[in-house]
Amino acid sequence: MATSKRMKLSAALLTLMIAGWSGIAAAKPCKDFDIKVQNNFKHDGTPVQIMVVDFDYWDDEKGKWREENFVGNLVIDSGKTTTLANRNLEYVGDKSGVIIRVQFKYMTAKNNWSETLNAQSSSFICRDGLFKTVFVEPF
Repeated sequence: MATSKRMKLSAALLTLMIAGWSGIAAAKPCKDFDIKVQNNFKHDGTPVQIMVVDFDYWDDEKGKWREENFVGNLVIDSGKTTTLANRNLEYVGDKSGVIIRVQFKYMTAKNNWSETLNAQSSSFICRDGLFKTVFVEPF
């Protein structure tokens, strides 16, 4: 009798564990998502090139920044927009409060790259096949 109860309890526990794992595995990614970076940055009032060196995104549900694989050093001329196409933002599909943060440098008057600065998008709901624009502007 005790063995039968243990077997039923083990089966019930296994069912709960599998259900929990499938819930984790079912977390929806935000695939084929495009990030547009528009360079409106000015240094001392002069429009300048920027170089995108990295980006990450805010997972509002977990309260943390998540790194995104990115091959950096993408130069964008002043007034131009470049698209980082087909990104897969894991963990935030159909979730609100997502923010894209772009790390960039700007071309100085001495033709050197500046220290790294950040620009952020407004918050949004991440959905497959959509895009979000990050406006890189003077502070």
